[in-house]
Amino acid sequence: MNPFAYIAPMTIAQVCNVLAEHGSDASILAGGTDLLIESRRPSTKPPRLVLDISQVGELDGIAETDGMILVKPLTTHTGLLRSKAIYQFAPLLSTAAASIGSPQIRNRGTVGGNIMNAAACADTVPPLIALGAMVTLQSKTGSRVLDLARLMIKPYQTAANPGELLTVIQFNKLPPNTRSTFIKLGRRNALSISRLSVAAILQIGDDGTIIEARIVPGAAFPTWQRVTEAEQMLIGEKPAAAYARGANVDGLRYLYTILGGAIAGLAGPMYSLSIKAGWKGTISGLDGIGWIALAITIFGGWSPIKVALGAYLFAFLQWLGLVLQSALPGVPSQVLQVAPFPLMILTLLFVNLGNAEWVSNALARLPEKPRRAMAKLLRAMNAKPPAALGTPFEKD
Repeated sequence: MNPFAYIAPMTIAQVCNVLAEHGSDASILAGGTDLLIESRRPSTKPPRLVLDISQVGELDGIAETDGMILVKPLTTHTGLLRSKAIYQFAPLLSTAAASIGSPQIRNRGTVGGNIMNAAACADTVPPLIALGAMVTLQSKTGSRVLDLARLMIKPYQTAANPGELLTVIQFNKLPPNTRSTFIKLGRRNALSISRLSVAAILQIGDDGTIIEARIVPGAAFPTWQRVTEAEQMLIGEKPAAAYARGANVDGLRYLYTILGGAIAGLAGPMYSLSIKAGWKGTISGLDGIGWIALAITIFGGWSPIKVALGAYLFAFLQWLGLVLQSALPGVPSQVLQVAPFPLMILTLLFVNLGNAEWVSNALARLPEKPRRAMAKLLRAMNAKPPAALGTPFEKD
């Protein structure tokens, strides 16, 4: 890393003075999760001056005022997660913050850095645009407020001038009759960069129909924008009846998950780690849903042992998919992520249709050892081995 000058001001005024003097030569350091990594890359122009704003107390914190929420740029992703105001009035932003990196990254990375870095995969930007966020840019000569969506010009470039500093992100609180979510797709279940994400907000009228919709994809376009055509298609439609009636669907889902987890307790405590995230809409949580639903469907009877076998089988298939992602870089990761589900469906068909003629014909072509192993597996599931496996194997 090349040598550089370093300044650590304590007030917004001091920051603006330095920016006015040095302009684009100054690289702002907030959490450092992007700047420090980028500055080590040979292809990146080294900074001449690092302007460390992490000690400017005026730039940190979350506040509520007049039906709005004000988020200061030095607020970390962990700060978003811990904020009761964000959880209550902008839950999709809380969900997005939870999906970012690891605890260490969330403890250091800031929402202001996530915005001003302007990476197409930034996870907090789609929810903020869906929330209608406005940003305040301040310089030595004054300040201006603009829509967050207009701040973004193209990946890694914003409309902020060299002497301007992001000081506030503000948006209206979501009313009680809204539902929101943030969903992220990455190459793995954690510590992943978004390959695709979406933030969505629906406002439900008294008659149960959608009166307003906001949909903002992430990592899909060069810059973030609402998909107005899709939003208009939802206006006037009714979402799930349970939601329209105000039923506590999330509570019912949690209850179902707890019951399923108790029955599948022999599957191991690790599987429970992704359940809560699943009902919040993250990709990792789909594992928990799949483990319970597929295991109970295939092995049936709500038997803990059979459910455990199903859970371990599904977990093994997912682990195998992760291994193959590294071994087969040419195969789209989405294919390998989805593969465990059809494989489990095939297992379901095999178990339930084990005596079907086409299955028997297929098994008849197997060598003796695979047929013997298949017979033992079927007996472990309390399923009658197909006739094609032969009567000598039934007593093995």
